[in-house]
Amino acid sequence: MALTKLNSASVIERLPVGSVLQTDSGTISTLITNATATYEPTNIKANITPQLSTSKILIHADINGMHANTQLSAIGFAIYQGIEGSSMSLLKVFNVVGAYTHQNDSRIYGGSSSFNFITTSSIGNTNNNRFEIYFARVIGSGSVYINNYSTATNLTSSSITVQEIKQ
Repeated sequence: MALTKLNSASVIERLPVGSVLQTDSGTISTLITNATATYEPTNIKANITPQLSTSKILIHADINGMHANTQLSAIGFAIYQGIEGSSMSLLKVFNVVGAYTHQNDSRIYGGSSSFNFITTSSIGNTNNNRFEIYFARVIGSGSVYINNYSTATNLTSSSITVQEIKQ
């Protein structure tokens, strides 16, 4: 569901480049686990149907409760995009973002990360585009978690916001 959406063609035409045409977001408050070095979906996602195929998409993610259960382990994140109902494609990797510990340190709880990314080229379509955060254990062994501040019962929330930007 779009939080904000301009839909009059005459209004959109008069807006300057850089105007936000619409915004959508998604939040998840469940424990997410990955014990592999393969990027897996988190279900932190939002959809946007661009009004202009020439628009760019600004993506902002807030990831909370990062946790690694072994020393010398780290979490990496990636943004994937796909047309709703089709396969997803990698847009950008943010490697070794958090939960990294020194070899003499204990496991780490409570890390948070925020990042922004704008598509480098126009979206190129006016379909229902889905943007989702994926994550992996990129260094070390064991499992990595999101939304886990100290135990599986002390959960937090992570979110993504996408905005259509007129070009």
